[in-house]
Amino acid sequence: MATVTIHNALDPLRAEIEPLLAILFASSAALGTLSLSSLCAHVLVECVRYMPIKKSQRDVLSTSTVFLVTLLMARKLAQAGPKTKAGLMEDDFERLRAWGTIVRDKHSKDLDKLAASFFSEVPTPDPTEFSEVVPAEQFSGVHLGEGLERTLQAQLQEIRITDIVLRSIDDPSTGVAKRMAQHGGSDLVEDLRRALKIEAGCIPEMVREAADDELALDVADYAKALATILRTAKDEFTFALFGPWGSGKTTLTRLLRPLLEDPEAFRKETMVQETLFSQRRYKVVLHNAWKYREPPESWIYLYKSLADCAGESLGAVGRVALAARAAHYRWGPLAPRRHIAFTGFVGRSTRRHAAIGRDPWVSHRCCRPSTHDCHFAEGSNKNPSTIREKCPAELIAR
Repeated sequence: MATVTIHNALDPLRAEIEPLLAILFASSAALGTLSLSSLCAHVLVECVRYMPIKKSQRDVLSTSTVFLVTLLMARKLAQAGPKTKAGLMEDDFERLRAWGTIVRDKHSKDLDKLAASFFSEVPTPDPTEFSEVVPAEQFSGVHLGEGLERTLQAQLQEIRITDIVLRSIDDPSTGVAKRMAQHGGSDLVEDLRRALKIEAGCIPEMVREAADDELALDVADYAKALATILRTAKDEFTFALFGPWGSGKTTLTRLLRPLLEDPEAFRKETMVQETLFSQRRYKVVLHNAWKYREPPESWIYLYKSLADCAGESLGAVGRVALAARAAHYRWGPLAPRRHIAFTGFVGRSTRRHAAIGRDPWVSHRCCRPSTHDCHFAEGSNKNPSTIREKCPAELIAR
C-alpha cells in the first residue's frame, strides 16, 4: 500500500486527510511513499467529491478528471481576485491562479463544454483548502486510473497539482491531450503549455517574427559558416543544433536552407569561388517531429517526409523506379515487390541530400556511410547522445 503524507500541513489536518487519501491509494502499492503539497491533496479530495456525477467510470480517478477539476478550480481562483495564499506552496497556488486567468479570459466556454462532456453537471470545486471534507465512504471503491498512476510515479519529490496536470498533457499515453482535442480543447492545452514556457523564461512573448534585417547575434554569419561546413563535409556527417524554446534554431534553419538549395546564393553570400563543393545543390527535407513522437509511427513519418520530398518532381513511373532502386540497394536484386513498396524512399540523384528537422528532433544516421549524405538537425532535446541513434532501415538509396 502506498504511504501518503501532506507536506507542511498541520498535524490535525494530516490526521484527518491522510487516512482518506490512503484509501484512495490503497490499490497503488507501486507508488511507494508520496509527499503531496497541501493544494495537490485538496484537489484530489475535490476530485473524489465529484466522482458520483461523472458520466462513466465513476470508480476511476483519471488524469482527465484531475485536469478538469483543477482548471475549474483555477478559474474560480481567478474570478475571486488577487488574494495571496500563505505558505511554502505559494508558487504552485499562483501558477494555478495564472492558469485560471487564461481560462477565464479565453477558454471559459470551452472548459464548460469539456466539463459537460465528462460530467452530468459542471463541477464547482471550492478553492479554499479542505473547507468541507468528503466523507470516508465516498473514497471506498475509487482507485487511480493507469495514466494518473504513471504520472505520479514520475514525480520524485513533493508532488504539486500543476506538475500532475502538465505531465498528463505532455504524456501521450495518458490520452488527456487527445481527449481534450476531441472536444475542442486543443487551444486550451496549448495555452497552458505556453504559459509555463513563458514563466520559465524558455520563450519570449513576441508579437511577430523578427525580419531578416532586424536579426542580432550575427545569425546570418552562423548560417553561412554552417552551410560551408555541410558542403565541405566528407564521409557521413551529422550536425545537430540544440537550444531552448525561442533561442533562434528555426531562424537559423530558415537562413541556412537557401544556402544549401541554391549554389549561386551560397557563392554570393560567402564570396566563395566556383569550386566543387560550392556547385553542389542540396535537396532540403523539412520534417515535423512533433506530429508523431513514438516509434514506429515517428520513423514511418520520417520516411514519408523523405519520400515526399524525393519524389515531388517525379511522375508515377519515376517514383516506382526510385522505390525499386532503394529496394535493390537494401535487399538485393531479388527484392520482393512488397519491399519495393515499403522501402523506396530516397534515391541518389545528381543532388546531395540534407535532412532538416523541426524541434524536438533526434537526428538519424544512415546504416552505411556515404560521401553523398549529410544531415542537419535542430531541436530542443538537450541530450546529445541521442544523435547517434541508429536508423532501423536504409534511408538513402545508392
